Amino acid sequence: MARCLPTIGTQKTRYKRLGRFLANKHVDSETMVPALTKVVVGPRRKKKRLVPILVDQTNVAGVPTIMAGVVHRGRVLPIAFTCVEYAKLRRSLNALETAFLTLILTSLPAGTQAVFSARTAKSRWT
Repeated sequence: MARCLPTIGTQKTRYKRLGRFLANKHVDSETMVPALTKVVVGPRRKKKRLVPILVDQTNVAGVPTIMAGVVHRGRVLPIAFTCVEYAKLRRSLNALETAFLTLILTSLPAGTQAVFSARTAKSRWT
């Protein structure tokens, strides 16, 4: 994401800027998902279309993270992410994953159907 920021500076400068933005306590990833999804997927269409969404569970700096992105021209454009804090989970990890995928589904424009492909840290599933 940092490489593609439309700002002046080196890659390191853009990476730091992105880090400061994401560390801002007023930035909430759940409110960003619908906007990012609409930008990446595009406007609604009359004809129904399928959109492949890749989901990956990984560790980012030691923090378990679930990320989702849309395949576009051979790259994956991120549309959603959530960090997992096991100590603060009220329910199960499955409930968090279900809410995450539901948020993505409800953010898609009308006439768009998602096809999820996912890989978790322990196993693969599609």
